[in-house]
Amino acid sequence: MKIHVLHDSRGRILAAVHVPPDVEGPVPRPVAGRGQKALDVEVPLEFRQRGLVTICKILRVDGKTKKLVPQPAGRRVAEK
Repeated sequence: MKIHVLHDSRGRILAAVHVPPDVEGPVPRPVAGRGQKALDVEVPLEFRQRGLVTICKILRVDGKTKKLVPQPAGRRVAEK
């Protein structure tokens, strides 16, 4: 599953949208502002069954690899 994420300089996901593989035409995507970056990334297999909101809370973008990685336990936003 591929998602488009908007993240800050620490890798915290600020916004995300699912990028369907079979859709023709543009998909609405969040636009990066000052100090933010946007990119398309694959969601790791072990997190694909989770909802997009949960993925944004428990994962972050690794600045070096440009991949989604788990947040450190102390920085995770509580799941509801």
